[in-house]
Amino acid sequence: MTKSKANLTTKRSGAGRKGKSTTRRKKIKTAAELSKDCAKALQLLVRLKAADSNGMCACVSCGVIRHYTDMQGGHYIAAKNASTRLIEENINPQCRQCNGWDMETVHPIYTRHMELTYGRDFVDELIKMIKQPHRWSAKEIEQLHRDALEQIEYHKQRLGVSNGSN
Repeated sequence: MTKSKANLTTKRSGAGRKGKSTTRRKKIKTAAELSKDCAKALQLLVRLKAADSNGMCACVSCGVIRHYTDMQGGHYIAAKNASTRLIEENINPQCRQCNGWDMETVHPIYTRHMELTYGRDFVDELIKMIKQPHRWSAKEIEQLHRDALEQIEYHKQRLGVSNGSN
């Protein structure tokens, strides 16, 4: 079996021309695609968790208060680091300006937030993880994603947000 065929599942249905069965293929997501979906869910989750009953949350870097839909999920350790990308505590609400700024300006403030929230030891462990790569398995990612989606639903209900909203 070729590599491309190994990544596909086949479903047969009876609906086809002249009674012939048709084949529909569904692509199985790669670990990278699963990771991207999970990261997006975690970024929404941290914003929802931080939101008050009106949907407002504060940027961890500058303190500006905006609706969670106008905030981003900013990573303390940059999202390009696969080891920490899917660690919820590494992601916190940030306004678009702070999340896009030069790290020299924002990072000391973000570091202070992390230390006050999680402790210096936790921050040190996150920093160590940059040099100790962790390859997330598809099962790990899928479980994290399911857990995040479940929590997202809870927080959307808490805020009275419809399912289609971010």
